[in-house]
Amino acid sequence: RVRKRLASWLADHLRHALEPLFRARTASPSGLARGLLWSVTDALGAVPWAIVADQVAALTRRERAECGSAGLVFGRFTLFLGGLRPESARLRVLLWAVRNGKRAPALPFGRPSLAVEASVPPALYLAGGHQVVGPRAVRIDRLDRLAAALWRQAQAGPFELPGEVARIAECDPGEASGIVAALGYLRQADGRFRLRDRRGGPRGVHLQGAPAGRADAV
Repeated sequence: RVRKRLASWLADHLRHALEPLFRARTASPSGLARGLLWSVTDALGAVPWAIVADQVAALTRRERAECGSAGLVFGRFTLFLGGLRPESARLRVLLWAVRNGKRAPALPFGRPSLAVEASVPPALYLAGGHQVVGPRAVRIDRLDRLAAALWRQAQAGPFELPGEVARIAECDPGEASGIVAALGYLRQADGRFRLRDRRGGPRGVHLQGAPAGRADAV
C-alpha cells in the first residue's frame, strides 16, 4: 500500500512539474509531426536542431502548426518545449541521470548559463535546458535571444563584442567572446567579429548536444 501511494505521488508530481512534456506526449498530431514530438519528449523537452533537421524539413505547414500547438518551439539551435519552467530543470537532470546510470551533478540548472565542466556530458546539460556553447552552457531560451541579437549586429558587417551577450548569458566578457565564437562568428585582427558563413545563418552552426534520456526514465 505504501509503495502504491509513493508511486501515485511520484506520478502526480512528475505530471505537475513536467506538464508541458506530458501534454506534448499525449497530443495527437498527424504524420511526421507525431514522430518529431516523440523525439523531443523522449529527450526530456529539447533536441539540437542538427539531430532533427531532416524531420523538420519534411514537415508540411499543417504539421508544423500542429507541433506549435503542442508547445514545440523551433529555436535557432534547438527544438524545445517552451512551457517547461527553469525550476523543473533539476528534475529533468535527475531523470536523465537515472536513465543513463550517471550521477547528477550539483549544478544550479535553470540559471541563464553555467560554466562548462569537462566531466559533465553535453546531453546532461541539454536535459536541464542548457546547450553547450563554448565555455558556457547557455539556457536554451537565452541562447535564442543571444543568437538573434548577434544576427542583427552581423547584418551591418563586422561588429564589436556587444555587452548584451554578457548580460543575457550572465557571464564575464572573456566568456562572452568564447560564446560568440562558438556561435559561428570569426574574430578579426582588429578585435571585431564577423559571421564565418552568411549562407548558413545561425542554423548552419553545429553546437554540442545529443538526445538525452527518455521522459519515462522512472
